[in-house]
Amino acid sequence: MTDFDFKKFLQTVPDTPGVYQMLAVSGDVIYVGKAKSLKARLNNYYTYSRSESAVVSKTHIMVKNIYDIRLTLTATEQDALLLENTLIKKFKPKYNILLRDDKSYPCVYLGSKNTPFPRIDVVRGSARGQKQTDKSKSNLSKVNREYYFGPYVHKRAARLALSSLSKVFGLRTCTDTVFNNRSRPCLQYQIKRCLGPCVGLVSKTDYEKAVAESIDFLNGQGHKLTKQLISEMEESSEQQDYDKAAILRDKIYELKKLMDDQIVEVAQNIKSSYDIIDYRCIDGFLWFSLIFVREGRVVGSFKNKFSKLDGDFNEGDAVRQWLVQYYTSSRPFYGLPSIICLKEKLADSAIISNYLSKATQKPISITGISKKISQQWLAMASENLNQAIAQWRQDDKNLSEKWLDLTVQLQLIMPSLVSIERLECYDISHLQGEETFGSCVVFDMQGPAKSFYRRYRIKNAAAGDDYAALAEMLFRRFESSKSRDSKSLPDLIIIDGGVGQLNRVAEVLADLAAMPLCLIGISKGPERRLGEEKIYLYEYGQWTLSSSTKAFHLLQHARDEAHRFALTGHRQGRAKKRLTSTLEDIEGVGAKRRHALLNHLGGWQGVKEASVERLMSVPGISKSLAEKIYSHLHS
Repeated sequence: MTDFDFKKFLQTVPDTPGVYQMLAVSGDVIYVGKAKSLKARLNNYYTYSRSESAVVSKTHIMVKNIYDIRLTLTATEQDALLLENTLIKKFKPKYNILLRDDKSYPCVYLGSKNTPFPRIDVVRGSARGQKQTDKSKSNLSKVNREYYFGPYVHKRAARLALSSLSKVFGLRTCTDTVFNNRSRPCLQYQIKRCLGPCVGLVSKTDYEKAVAESIDFLNGQGHKLTKQLISEMEESSEQQDYDKAAILRDKIYELKKLMDDQIVEVAQNIKSSYDIIDYRCIDGFLWFSLIFVREGRVVGSFKNKFSKLDGDFNEGDAVRQWLVQYYTSSRPFYGLPSIICLKEKLADSAIISNYLSKATQKPISITGISKKISQQWLAMASENLNQAIAQWRQDDKNLSEKWLDLTVQLQLIMPSLVSIERLECYDISHLQGEETFGSCVVFDMQGPAKSFYRRYRIKNAAAGDDYAALAEMLFRRFESSKSRDSKSLPDLIIIDGGVGQLNRVAEVLADLAAMPLCLIGISKGPERRLGEEKIYLYEYGQWTLSSSTKAFHLLQHARDEAHRFALTGHRQGRAKKRLTSTLEDIEGVGAKRRHALLNHLGGWQGVKEASVERLMSVPGISKSLAEKIYSHLHS
């Protein structure tokens, strides 16, 4: 059974559309899904988590690996579908199969490569929004222009939009090959769905005007276009050109009908990149919820709890500080926006905008919410914020109960113990002794205190010697007297290991006079099964603690967090080592000589196995340098 507490989590899940991301202990996203009702969908997974059926499915295995679930609420199920597709393409989760490929949603394409008369069609491609090779509408006669509008949720919806656009604007839909070989108008012209540019039935100027009107409409400027057409219709009526006025009247009718039945699931009039931000001060904490909008399309969300505010710190000051910190240091995954929309515009927005623009070397403006579409995104951000706050309050309540239960359980063995309010957990990670890293994670009454996390690169311990690695890490942690004062000492230290590791750590702590109130070791269960770990309490032997207790869940959470933090450091160290060539450490071997060695000797393995004479055969390698290289590689 998974360690994730579905029952508690479901208490804060809303009955609304949205996207859920399932995370493993390592922090990797293992599954992304969308739901019309998040509560109903996740309740199904809860059923799976409790099932002990003999039939083992992909879902059973996936549920057992869930460590956390993140939610993003959306306005509609269609919005959730689009966001799900984006997140799956980004993370490529292990258990997602159907959407991990490069297939994307259909877009409306408007462009031409070999003719000044662009065609309109439905294509599948990356949702790039509008790609406009020529920015100036005064140069619309140029060829090789390409525009993409979308994405649409279904191809049928895109086809319906294409049919309506052809009826209103009369742009051709035939391929360039057909267009270049027509000698008479096709059926589309006969039913008034094409202007007939293939046989010269429309001038280049009039066709370009229809193209410009189509672009304006697809860019969300339909109301502006309608007003313009109404003005032209009235002018034609005054000049008694009733045939032209009737054509414009029919076009206005179809245009309004198309706007009422708009199928595009994104705001096509949004060309810039937006970050929509809602924030709220709750119980002394400032909360933020971001919706990332790129080219009119919601591509992700982010929720964050800012550090607790001091008594003289107001909300406006905290918002300013957070904006500067977030946009200048973290470099968001989705890139920097052009516009930051806050729920309320700050008095000194211009000053912050100038600072961010200079610091990031990209023009960034800060504004309030004004447009209707921005208000819809703000409502989405607000819903996500409400859900995050509700989840936090539930987690805070659960955490208090876990700390209380841990204290009570320990008092059954150690009656003199008053309370446990701070713990540190240590773990070691390496791959057959390579790139050994140790981690220290800290938990207090508010949960993981990440500002106190520490990661140690093990320098002196022999490869694969976990005992020595733990001893080195604990010594470095508590060697200074400042680290051993009463305020810095934890009440409880947890070691990821058995009796041997526990005793070795106890020796180090005793020598440093840093022994905590409790010292615990947690060894993995048979075949590393969750819930079957063995817990050892120093000087008291094995501690029988039920896996269903809140105290056990707190210890397990701390152990898993230490393992994740150590593993991340180990992987980063290995990645850095792989990117660094051993040849770089040899004096006299620069980039050109490294390149020559690897090419001439057939790669790294060939260099390592080469004799001095073989190394000398490489252009630019002298006898003395060859001997130096051989000695370095075989020392």
